[in-house]
Amino acid sequence: MSDQTARLRASVSVFSALRHPQYRRFWIGNLASVSGQQAMWVVHGWLIYELTESPIYLGYAGLAGAAPAIVLNLFGGVLADRLDQRRLIVWLQFASGAIVLALATLTILDQCRSGTSSPSRSSSAPCKRSAARHDSRSSPTFWTAEIS
Repeated sequence: MSDQTARLRASVSVFSALRHPQYRRFWIGNLASVSGQQAMWVVHGWLIYELTESPIYLGYAGLAGAAPAIVLNLFGGVLADRLDQRRLIVWLQFASGAIVLALATLTILDQCRSGTSSPSRSSSAPCKRSAARHDSRSSPTFWTAEIS
């Protein structure tokens, strides 16, 4: 048997698991879920940068997302072993989708607020950047609250 034939057989055996319909549905669903999560992370970072125009706040957001994930993964492994995995996956995917839908709705309705200005002002009205973006007053401390 030639080397090329052996490589072809090895590559065919890699995808042989996809012949099973249940596994194929799981794999395609997982691919869609992970792709959506990656897109959400990119858009989330983009939104944070658009609101703050600060790389440091983008880093803070990454830390705020990673630190709880590291800690909660320890407990999540225990729960995954003790609960029905199918129901857990369905529930967590539904919860993740609801959070993304809420963030998208708030963004579309222009209700995302920046906490870089006065907390009392940002809690009462959405914050918008002033028109003079290249002015020295365009730093986050000079943002103004406007009701849209």
